[in-house]
Amino acid sequence: MTTDFRSYLSADSFVWLHHHRRSGIFTELIEHAVKRRRIEAEDVFSAIMAREKMMSTAVGSGLAIPHGRLPDFGAPLILAGICPDGVADYAGLDGVPVKLALLVLVDYCDADLHLSLLRSIAGKLLSSPEKITGIAALRDPEKMLALLADN
Repeated sequence: MTTDFRSYLSADSFVWLHHHRRSGIFTELIEHAVKRRRIEAEDVFSAIMAREKMMSTAVGSGLAIPHGRLPDFGAPLILAGICPDGVADYAGLDGVPVKLALLVLVDYCDADLHLSLLRSIAGKLLSSPEKITGIAALRDPEKMLALLADN
């Protein structure tokens, strides 16, 4: 499996979020994950919150990476939650409200792949914060994918 997170994204990976609070966007992203895979919402929520309790997944520059590992999950699933106005109670140490939340779910046995995907996201987006802002401002998934593809 590839470790470039962008290979797990397609036009239907982008979700426009309606909530402006952290718990609401988690709920929305989980609802979309459940539609894509045969998983229980409670299991996804527990995996995300276990990680969130250790440290916020809002990493800065308007980016958050809520993530978790689930048993017998199969191939990774990445969803990109878009909140152009920012999430009021979800900000990185830099104080910038989250505008892009990448939900990353992987199989419990794929710890190395999980970490590689997180590194890929950080390397491609935190090094170019203008991409985060640019993606959040767009409404066309194909243009979002093109922006992400631009190295």
